[in-house]
Amino acid sequence: MQKYRFFKGFFLCLMVAVLTATSTLAQDGEKMREKIEQLKRTKLVEILELNENAAEKFFARYNQYESKVNQAFKDAKDAVQELNARVDHKAPASEISQQSEIVLQKQNALHAAVEEKLKGMKPLLTEEQYAKFIVFENKFTQTLREILQKRKK
Repeated sequence: MQKYRFFKGFFLCLMVAVLTATSTLAQDGEKMREKIEQLKRTKLVEILELNENAAEKFFARYNQYESKVNQAFKDAKDAVQELNARVDHKAPASEISQQSEIVLQKQNALHAAVEEKLKGMKPLLTEEQYAKFIVFENKFTQTLREILQKRKK
């Protein structure tokens, strides 16, 4: 029951932070991204109960993996945009097929980068911390996506 209250409170705080951040989206998208990352880091330290030394080691490795994931995400997004452009401009079927394969490759690379990040963090954490980390990573992304979708509507 206490965990439920924690997650309820956490997601309420997350929602407020994201809504506050999205209100400034038109002004500066980078500031919003930074606020979300700060919130994510703060919550990770809190949930994983990391001391200063452990947090330093954790985020040194986390940042390395996160940059790989972000690059893989950007590559996948760019490949989808290119596919969309080819479809919109009625490119030949062979070009569309080729670009579709590239999209699949980029999405597989994104999946691999996320998996590498999750596996790479395990040596720094206890089994319980690792389980909490995996749950947090999934819930944070899912909750953020839901909030942003609601905000769009």
